[in-house]
Amino acid sequence: MTTERATPTSFDFDGQALRPDYVVKCSYGNDSIALLQWLHEYDQKHPLGKVVVLYNDTGWATNWWPGRVANGEKMARQYGFLTAQTMSKGMRKLVENHSMWPRRTMQTIVSV
Repeated sequence: MTTERATPTSFDFDGQALRPDYVVKCSYGNDSIALLQWLHEYDQKHPLGKVVVLYNDTGWATNWWPGRVANGEKMARQYGFLTAQTMSKGMRKLVENHSMWPRRTMQTIVSV
């Protein structure tokens, strides 16, 4: 018997089920802020539907970064986007789970 793996069509953050049209991965660095500003302008002319801006907390950020994330999330919500956060398992846990350190051959390289 073959078990098919279902592709998730929604996800749940704080009890609020979301069925987004778009999920934008966002670090809230300068490039991410520029992308959000561009998406907002684009959304004004061509409505995108439900957009979720997703931040993944790696645990590696400097001590002032959470304030930047909070400000970026406030801006995203003012633009009409939903915000969500996930938490990384952390490098130590990833290495323990895979019983190895990531090798360079495991990386995907994109060149322009």
